[in-house]
Amino acid sequence: QSLLLAPQEYEADKLVDGLYARASLGFSNTYFLEGTIRRDRSSSLPADNNTYYYPSISGSVLLSNIIDQDWLSFAKVRANYAEVGADTNPYRIFQTYSLLDPYDGSALASNIGSINNLDLKPERTKSYEFGIESNFVDNRFGFDVTYYNSTTEDLITPVEISNATGFNSSIRNAGSLENKGWEVQLRGTPIKTENFSWNISANWARNRSEVIELDESLS
Repeated sequence: QSLLLAPQEYEADKLVDGLYARASLGFSNTYFLEGTIRRDRSSSLPADNNTYYYPSISGSVLLSNIIDQDWLSFAKVRANYAEVGADTNPYRIFQTYSLLDPYDGSALASNIGSINNLDLKPERTKSYEFGIESNFVDNRFGFDVTYYNSTTEDLITPVEISNATGFNSSIRNAGSLENKGWEVQLRGTPIKTENFSWNISANWARNRSEVIELDESLS
């Protein structure tokens, strides 16, 4: 691996260019579909892996336009799927020296503490969500329920290694992490008059996180 000089402040040294497209469709003010796609190219990833695409698609149906009932003020079901790509901090590919403040007119540099990685891949998060929302009795009462699942693959992580190597960590695509859970909201207006209304709401949420894959050296 080549040795480069790297300043201590390097966030501004990362360049990302991207392309983005979106399309939306609607029918009869009841059925809706939207899709997007994005392409990013990042200078902080190896040339073979620095371009990544990620799409999304979402749809919804207004059930209240289909079910004609006086007690049903509004109802909608929705679903979506999305992928999101991510790069990393710069100077994690080639081995570099870190520039220090000069001493007595002499330039100083030191080895960085990590082993960098010429084969880094971009992180990718894949997620999907389902939900239903509804209001009843002239919007006096309602609820919103959502289930979600999100998995991040190829996590770019500094992994601790033995100091006997001369370094304290190694930059790797170290594993995958899953987050999933439920979100529930209940709302209501038990009292409503011409001059006064009382609105109440309650929220409940549960999230579970699990590491579902690790680098072989960590398992």
